[in-house]
Amino acid sequence: MLINKNNTKHIKEVIKAYLNQNNVEQGLVKHQVVKEWELIVGKRINSVTTNIYIEKNLLFVSIKSPIIRSELKMIKSAIVERINAKAGFDIITDIIIR
Repeated sequence: MLINKNNTKHIKEVIKAYLNQNNVEQGLVKHQVVKEWELIVGKRINSVTTNIYIEKNLLFVSIKSPIIRSELKMIKSAIVERINAKAGFDIITDIIIR
């Protein structure tokens, strides 16, 4: 059996292509954003976050502190940029803060 070395691909490339083809990658990235919320915004904001989820490219965040809620509204565009840069594509278009 002959193996054509010019047609070989790294397993990482094959898995990424499979995930892209089956629209799985976006779901994994959304899960990762929720999981890494503390790394994205820091301990202070994370400590008052009561609920976080992504639906239709909107990040919904419930914050129990009115002061931090106001602060978060002022910097939400920077957070969207940070999340999208980390994801490598535009996974979030806006943040809905409640």
